[in-house]
Parts: sequence; structure tokens; C-alpha cells
Amino acid sequence: MMTDRRVIQVENFTDFNRDDELERSDKAHEAAKADIYPALFAPRQSYGCLVYSNGIQDGGEALREDRELGIDTTISWQSNKYANQHLATPITTIQERCRHPKFARFSDLTITVMNPTGHPGDWFKCKAEFYLYGYFDMDENNFEQVYLVRKSALFSHILNNRRGVSMQRNTKGQSFLCVDIGNLRSTGAIVWEQCNSSIERFFSSLDYGKRAV
Repeated sequence: MMTDRRVIQVENFTDFNRDDELERSDKAHEAAKADIYPALFAPRQSYGCLVYSNGIQDGGEALREDRELGIDTTISWQSNKYANQHLATPITTIQERCRHPKFARFSDLTITVMNPTGHPGDWFKCKAEFYLYGYFDMDENNFEQVYLVRKSALFSHILNNRRGVSMQRNTKGQSFLCVDIGNLRSTGAIVWEQCNSSIERFFSSLDYGKRAV
């Protein structure tokens, strides 16, 4: 069986050690592009469309940003006026983290500190504006729970508060931080969440979004 080229490209940086993990990441990214990002980031009363660059899918500069800056997806807005010139305005950057629904019972957000290879994780390199973090069901092709978390508030909470924060290491030798979702919500780091298909909450204004509270 042919090895997926994307596994080779991200080797030593992202541990896609099983085919289903890579597939889950791909499907979650596509679901976010279809249902989440347009609702949160498409400008009000503008004519055009959101365009995306993703390191694992696109390679090149986007892959460098993934490896060095912890940016999985860059979201830009392409106005109809400039569509023929292939010009787009950058809106935001996202670190995407999707997990199997079986992990939802822990109700925590995880951040890689150090990979088994010795390469630093997102704790040391992430420059994305937001984390899109959730539990993705591949059979249903949707998120069971998903959160948009402001990275600066998340890291500030870890450094200054530490309530509900712990360090762990998995069997692969990867060290990571676990941050309790409930504590994050109380600090205001979570700006939007969807706990199921019908319950959606905004906690903070997204200036360029269609909706906010």
C-alpha cells in the first residue's frame, strides 16, 4: 500500500501514526470549512468568499507555517472585486486539533509540549490566533463538541492561573498539557462553542464575524 505523502511531509512534527488519525484531521478540516469558519469569520455584507491555506494539504509555505509557527490553517477573504487577480485579505490563523469522541469524557484541551523525537510542540511555537478544538465523529462526519479558543488567553491562563492545568506523557513519549474546559470557559478564553448540533454559544465578540454577543 502506498504511504500517504502527507505523513512523510509532517514526519517528526505531527504524529499521524495511524491512518484514521490523518483521515480524522482531514475530515474535521473540511467540516470546519463547510460549516464553522463561514459562520464565524465571513465578513458582514461583503461579496466574495473565504479562502484557505492548510499546511498538510497544500505543502509549501503553508507547511512551513505549520511546522515552525503551529499554524494549520490561514483564513483569508477574497472579494469578488479582486477574484480575477487572486488577491485575498488575511483574516485569521487557526491551530486545528481534533480528537476521537472517546476523549470527550475528559473535558480537557491538550497542547503538545515536546514530541517523542525531541521537536518542540505547540506550547513553544504556536503563533496561531485561535485554536479550533473538538471531538470529531468520522461515522457521522461532524464534531460532537467543538470550541474556538483564543490562543493568547489560553496561554495566559496556563502561565498565570494554572487552575485545572496538568502535565502528562503518553505511551509514545509525547509530553502535553491538559487544560480543563470548564476553567477555560470561566476565564473567557473560549469565544465560541457548539456542544451538539443545536446548542451554540458565543462568549466574546468576533469583530469580523456575522454574529456575536
